[in-house]
Amino acid sequence: MKAVGWLDMGAKVDPENRNFKELILSRDAPLADCYGVYSAEELLGMARAIGIDLRPSQRADVLSAVCAALENEETVRAVRRGLRPEETAALGEVAEAGGRMDYETFTRAHGSDADDKPVWNLAQPQSLLGRLKCRGLLLEATVERRPSVFIPSRIPLGEISASFSSDPVQRP
Repeated sequence: MKAVGWLDMGAKVDPENRNFKELILSRDAPLADCYGVYSAEELLGMARAIGIDLRPSQRADVLSAVCAALENEETVRAVRRGLRPEETAALGEVAEAGGRMDYETFTRAHGSDADDKPVWNLAQPQSLLGRLKCRGLLLEATVERRPSVFIPSRIPLGEISASFSSDPVQRP
């Protein structure tokens, strides 16, 4: 049984079920483990949302390209510049909570992504949570034994807070 990043590989999400809160991860899991639960179509949608122009290819290649992009500080800075003010504020709230927030707390404040289309390459999510997930900035998983949204610790977000008062990436 592989144990790189996964706290419990047996609890990996069933692709047919798509209940990401059942996915058990540590905050410092490798990005390939974090995004490895997404389908090839979702990864292509994610690539498009973060500015990577990929032709449909093997899922592993798309996953690798998405992970490399989200480990790149300049790419993440560009993604953050493209966020709506409410997305920036929500991401800052999660950052101020230590990078992890209970799923219920987050969705009570910002809504869930239950009404979004499940395949991001066909339609980008409309919900705030869905848009942040599609850009790879938030994930849903069980972290520290709690259903959570979290910011993968390997993404170089730089200084981030709910107010973003001194954040150079803040939109005007």
